[in-house]
Amino acid sequence: MSDDLLVFMEEDNEVPKHPQKDIRIKRKVLIVDDDSDIHAMTKLALRGLSFENYHLEIIHAYSGLEAYRALQEQNDIAVILLDVVMESEFAGLELVKKIRNELFLDKIRIILRTGQAGYAPELETIEQYDINDYRIKTELTRERLYGCLMTALRSHHQLEKLEKLAFHDELTKLYNRNGFLKSIDQFQINTHTHYYLILINIDQFALLNDHFGTRHGDDYLINFSFFLKETFNLISLARLGSDQFALFLESEEAELLVKLQSLKTDMIVNEACHQIQFHSGYTCWSPKATALEHLTHATIALKKAKDTKSFQAVAFSKVMVKALHERSEMLTTLQQDFQKEKLFLVYQPQVDINTHNMIGVEALIRWQDSSGHLISPEVFIELAENSGLIIKLGEWILRKALNETKQFFKTHPNFRVGVNVSPIQFEQDNFIYLVESALKEQGVEGKNLNLEITESVGVINNDAIRTKLKQLRMLGITISIDDFGTGYSNLSSIDNLNADCLKIDRSFVSKIDTNSGKSIIKMIIDLGSHLGMQVLAEGIETLEQHKKLISYGCDEYQGYFLSRPLSLKQLEEWMKKN
Repeated sequence: MSDDLLVFMEEDNEVPKHPQKDIRIKRKVLIVDDDSDIHAMTKLALRGLSFENYHLEIIHAYSGLEAYRALQEQNDIAVILLDVVMESEFAGLELVKKIRNELFLDKIRIILRTGQAGYAPELETIEQYDINDYRIKTELTRERLYGCLMTALRSHHQLEKLEKLAFHDELTKLYNRNGFLKSIDQFQINTHTHYYLILINIDQFALLNDHFGTRHGDDYLINFSFFLKETFNLISLARLGSDQFALFLESEEAELLVKLQSLKTDMIVNEACHQIQFHSGYTCWSPKATALEHLTHATIALKKAKDTKSFQAVAFSKVMVKALHERSEMLTTLQQDFQKEKLFLVYQPQVDINTHNMIGVEALIRWQDSSGHLISPEVFIELAENSGLIIKLGEWILRKALNETKQFFKTHPNFRVGVNVSPIQFEQDNFIYLVESALKEQGVEGKNLNLEITESVGVINNDAIRTKLKQLRMLGITISIDDFGTGYSNLSSIDNLNADCLKIDRSFVSKIDTNSGKSIIKMIIDLGSHLGMQVLAEGIETLEQHKKLISYGCDEYQGYFLSRPLSLKQLEEWMKKN
């Protein structure tokens, strides 16, 4: 590069006695011209001009090559005053193409200058390469030069603001999804190097926000982003969602897995100690796929990690795409069968474990495909939740269960029907209204309805949850916490909710002969007794399990030992016999 590539600053004749901090925004202006007189004249024309809150730093280049090198070294140049004709007739336009297509400097504002009107670029060239202005040098008086520069500086400033909104996360200052993909697209991939795109989803972040507050949650995310930067040698880092981060880096797979595992440690946030726990999915970079396709692959791997509840990093494979297509086809069939009313309910009896008196039933949804095969609710309920179908499906289950069992309430006034409520369904603003309208529509009292909420809903300690549950209880409805002990337990939150029943999950009952299983069951029964709740064990299959639960003080039970889930007609016959 020529020694003439210099930076000129305004000269001060006198140093102030009490210098004040310059709060103006510094902006670099690159003058590109092969005529040294033009440089001197431009510098002279700008001397003494006030550019509002901008402080100009003038950089000089005397050829397209010098300018290109300067732009490579200093990517924060705001405006270029560029001569169209230098080494060749269109040297200036060739430089513009490189600025936009090779250096990807989209924000930089370009003002073209020429000594001859005949070298004016075509209008489509100005539009294609986002040229800010075009002027003949003799036209550029001091006033017009000021006007051109001022317009370009303001335009650059607005583009900076828009870029921050479009490509950056406001909280962490990292890239957002758009910025992340753009940064990868602009990165020069070395085909002989291994690159990985990783997604990290923080576990139980919503609960952290609820318990510590959103400000503390924000500080957690900021600290975690610094933690990622310290752990990995990153090419790009982004925050894609409230609790999801994306990383792009060069690494060997074994080294990557070790570093991911090292993240699972304690992190101090505002003097509170948090154990970092997360799910992660990753994919190895392939030149045959785009950045967006790689992000999609990592998302599929992350979903696999969540579905399997694996805290080990899961690598993407093509088998996952096939499974995803199968799930998509199943969801389409589920939606069609639901509209055609091909889904149905069965009912599993629940009884007092000591008196054997019938308490009620739990309504369970079933789906039989066209071949007569029953599809597991664990599979299609998750599909319904992920697609949002669960909202309509849940309302249908509630209304149908009340309609089909209301005949029993006349002869058995305290008979109750248990209906499972998805967290997504429970969070709907109109949930209370839907329950009230379903009861009125079927002419059923609230005491005959037992709503089973999952533990993930029951432990969220906030006023909105408590208010909804209070409204339900005022209707006479009883509340059970389903699958208790399998999720994230917060005993103080459960106490505040004042639920009526804790349900021991079948996974613990199946291990009742082991020390761990027995201890957990006894703990839940003691907790229920302490909180004034009934305790119901589900999945009882043997007489031995039944006897042990009686000895531990369990109140109610359901399971194959008592009865399998029954159709409505089978339930009527079963009740007559029992």
